Amino acid sequence: MAAEVILQTLTLDDLFSGKNGRLSIPDYQRNYCWLPKNVYKLLDDIWNLREEYRLGCVILQRKDGNLNIIDGQQRLITLTLILSALGDSSSPLLTQKIESDEAREYIAYNKYLISNYVNRFDSSRNRVRVQKIKENLTFAVLTLEDTSLDLAYTFFSSQNSKGVKLTSYDLLKSHHLHFIVNPLQAKHMAMRWDDVLQKNSDESCEERVDITLGKYLFRLRKWMFDKDWNDKDEFKVKEEFESAAIIPEIPPFGEQFYFKEPIQGGTHFFAYTDFFINRCREFHQTEMYQCLKKMTGESHAWFRDVMEAHLFAYYLKFGDSYLAESLYCISRIISQYRYEKQRVEEIDIITHERNIMLSKFLDQATSPTFYLAAVRDVYNKMVELKKDRVPIMSRYTKQMDAILEKIKKQKLSSTFEEDING
Repeated sequence: MAAEVILQTLTLDDLFSGKNGRLSIPDYQRNYCWLPKNVYKLLDDIWNLREEYRLGCVILQRKDGNLNIIDGQQRLITLTLILSALGDSSSPLLTQKIESDEAREYIAYNKYLISNYVNRFDSSRNRVRVQKIKENLTFAVLTLEDTSLDLAYTFFSSQNSKGVKLTSYDLLKSHHLHFIVNPLQAKHMAMRWDDVLQKNSDESCEERVDITLGKYLFRLRKWMFDKDWNDKDEFKVKEEFESAAIIPEIPPFGEQFYFKEPIQGGTHFFAYTDFFINRCREFHQTEMYQCLKKMTGESHAWFRDVMEAHLFAYYLKFGDSYLAESLYCISRIISQYRYEKQRVEEIDIITHERNIMLSKFLDQATSPTFYLAAVRDVYNKMVELKKDRVPIMSRYTKQMDAILEKIKKQKLSSTFEEDING
């Protein structure tokens, strides 16, 4: 399947230049029917482009020497009309024969609307404006090589034509579907993944893949292997969870689902994600998570997220056994950074050396007692927390004290009762 599908980011100039093939509207495509509100919205969005603007997905099928437009016809025809009104005739769609009377009426009316819009502005800038539109307007372009139309919609069925930018999770879907040879299986996994992505838009949902992969597993994997990352890289999660290199003739064995394991391409990735989303849902039902998630506001949430990730890693390995003691240790170690710095940045918190140490202690521990003894030794060696706290530190302490009170109510080992009460 990998040879049949090509996914690229292309500019409008790339599409219209014909360097990848000549665009064509196949006979079976639905009629052009964009309403004035769609046309004006597009004009307003692209009129003063100064940087890259992603205008959704375009799906093409290579056939008989042409690139048939499967999805994206409405946008590309409208962009052709806009460029034409600005004096540019480079679009190959200008020569396309439109059979439908209704479509020709829509085109004629939208051409009139666009002309009126363009004429409101100084025409001396038209050439520059054309250049900016063609160079800065980009699309995620899926090109199918001699394959079925159904497969195209399998890859991007969750996308629309309103300029929604592809996320790491959309691209992971496409990446891993390439490894599934059976079309029915690919379609099934695509539909399941679309259901997963739908939950990302619900802030109250406890089964969001952006929490499981993005907030928890991505960070844990980086901490485990001492790897830095650029937190501003919008596709960092995609790169982390793409398939690892394999020896083609030797199949991967087992599905143990360790968070740090190399990612196998295809169905294993979807099963891996399902497994950890389910474990995440269970974790979110624990009392310790419920008390920790109440920590909100200012930069407090950054510290909470790091604590959550480490507590989730502990839960994955040891379940809820001594989970309260684990939260106490994790919160003390992570909070130390809050009291050392009056000003903090999120990336400084999540890449702090102590975070990496916690992950390694957990990886080496064969039981809760070894992990808890190791991390207890860390916080016992920490310098005393600052007493001359700035206001934000005091507000942070108030929230941490509320968590501590919840921990005290658990049935703790005598060692940790002495630590907390001492």
